[in-house]
Amino acid sequence: MDCVVLTWLYRTISADLFHEVLSPTSSTRIVWRNLEHQFLGNSELRAINLTTEFYTFLQGDMSGTDYCRRLRAMVDSLADLGEPITNKTLVLNFLRGLNEKYHNLQTILPMQRPFPTFLEARSQLLIAEINKGQGHSTGAATAFVAAATSGTRGTCNGRQHIRHLQRQQR
Repeated sequence: MDCVVLTWLYRTISADLFHEVLSPTSSTRIVWRNLEHQFLGNSELRAINLTTEFYTFLQGDMSGTDYCRRLRAMVDSLADLGEPITNKTLVLNFLRGLNEKYHNLQTILPMQRPFPTFLEARSQLLIAEINKGQGHSTGAATAFVAAATSGTRGTCNGRQHIRHLQRQQR
């Protein structure tokens, strides 16, 4: 059985790893421990590098969807490495790295109460991206985003205000 598992391990790892752990006298346990050390032994260094990448990551010319996907992937990887990122930190870093075209979100979103989740912030970015793509004026789009995400969510006055802003945009 040891030979079967050892063969399976050798066939499923990359060629580089194969040459590092290959030994004619190695047991499955020894190969497994070597692989474990290879991946877990440098997790702190990977966490440091990924944390630096996360805190310096910029949207640049990426779409909002791609930008959010990359941020989320970094956060998930950091959590896997034992370095979880809070929602607030994720949203603040999301705002910091936004393209200059979306500076209005950098002003509006931090003032929301309760503080927005990453999914809410992502939705606002995608709405702003759609509005900019359709040639809407920045002022109207900003007012609409502010009204849609203000503390009056779900109230009659909030809905009336949003409808009023939508009519103004037409």
